[in-house]
Amino acid sequence: MNLIQRVCAAIKPQTGDPVARVAELELELQARDTRLAQLLAEVEAGKQAAAGEADAVAADRMGRLLKRLAPLLGQADAMRHFATGEHTVRVEDALMLLGKIEKLLTEEGVERIGAAGETAVFDGSIHQRLSGGDVREGSPIEVRFPGYRQGAKILAKALVSRKE
Repeated sequence: MNLIQRVCAAIKPQTGDPVARVAELELELQARDTRLAQLLAEVEAGKQAAAGEADAVAADRMGRLLKRLAPLLGQADAMRHFATGEHTVRVEDALMLLGKIEKLLTEEGVERIGAAGETAVFDGSIHQRLSGGDVREGSPIEVRFPGYRQGAKILAKALVSRKE
């Protein structure tokens, strides 16, 4: 018997005791409320478990990225040490290291927004104006520092100035 049939049966006159019937329906409603609360608790537990799994996946991914990035950061630190001491650092070596870092980030889905010196049209969703003149949507700009995105998420907007 479905719910509508039960309600109809409860409403139409019956030969039995109406107080007993009401008590029976109240017990049934209480049982349904208890089951609904159990189902809601299961859904919430599932959401929390999924969030925990997503966090674990993100942490694992970050760990793998940092493991790949660590040797390159070590090279950068060694170059900084040499540059502040008696040694010189060749520009070619620094640019090669930067290329390796950009390649690694690209493999992880990070894309550069613009390039230093590039001319573009201002888009406030991916560009941020450096201090100075007013820059409006659609006006010509020059990229001073690139930005970065990962998919639709903007990690850092490109820093731009009005094109002179």
